[in-house]
Amino acid sequence: MPDDLDDRGLEKLLYRPVAAREPSFAEPDYARVHQELKKGVTLTLLWEEYREAVGERGYQYPAFGTRYRNWAAKLKRAMRQIHRAGEKLFADYAGPTVPIIDAATGEIHPASIFVAVLGASSYTFACTPRARPRPTG
Repeated sequence: MPDDLDDRGLEKLLYRPVAAREPSFAEPDYARVHQELKKGVTLTLLWEEYREAVGERGYQYPAFGTRYRNWAAKLKRAMRQIHRAGEKLFADYAGPTVPIIDAATGEIHPASIFVAVLGASSYTFACTPRARPRPTG
């Protein structure tokens, strides 16, 4: 070994950086798999279609299932609620006020947006009621 070779120089000679490799497996379209599962298609059938499309570059079934479950675990959860028709109406004022310009005078008035939604149909109603006097005291 040369006398001027220090630890860093020796490390560079022994441990060269590894070149990045291209992935050898084709990733499935997990969003499509998720949507198809909702329709009642089995994971096995989706895996078979995936393997047919990508050939030998595809994952085996256990890895396919595991990778899909890991992907699905990261999705946001939603609590589905069932509302019978005409049973519930959700109403509130939406966000901050919006400016309304009077066409005759050019005067700007702040207006609140009132929104009401029927629970079962999601039929939406929105309007900007005339300004209400604010309670004093």
